Amino acid sequence: MKSTCLISAILPLSTLDEDFNGHSVYLEKLKLMKQNYRGIRRLRRDGNCFYRAFGFAYIEYLLSGKLIKEAGRFKKKCDVCKDTLIANGYTQFTVEDFHEQFVGMVDRFTVDNGTLEELEEVFNDQAYSDYYVVFLRLLVSAYIQKNAGYFVNFIDEDKTVSQFCET
Repeated sequence: MKSTCLISAILPLSTLDEDFNGHSVYLEKLKLMKQNYRGIRRLRRDGNCFYRAFGFAYIEYLLSGKLIKEAGRFKKKCDVCKDTLIANGYTQFTVEDFHEQFVGMVDRFTVDNGTLEELEEVFNDQAYSDYYVVFLRLLVSAYIQKNAGYFVNFIDEDKTVSQFCET
């Protein structure tokens, strides 16, 4: 994978054989995976890989089935999270900017007939990809803050949930 590549093209699962060479348990599990999955995508390990992987995979899922109704439901959830973030003191202009970019991207690939190749291109463009990652991070922040009672016990360093989400 090129060092500039944020998300690779689909690679055969056999590319994992070398990673797990000498680990018979994992190689057996890999054999089972090869029966059910077409391949993997590698991601740049830059601290944003979870968010980038989730965002890409979810939009790919919506795109592959032209799931416009599901996309609409997802966009409504994004709207609610945007409002929650603003109500919790996040800067309205900033939140709305990331929200608009993200929802526009969802529309591009579900309503406007964007292609998988275009999705790969967009998520490999650092500027666009980072916008989507920031919005997904904001969604997680909104969820944590909305469920603060649950998450407060997982936060160290004598921080409140709000303080944790600000960092």
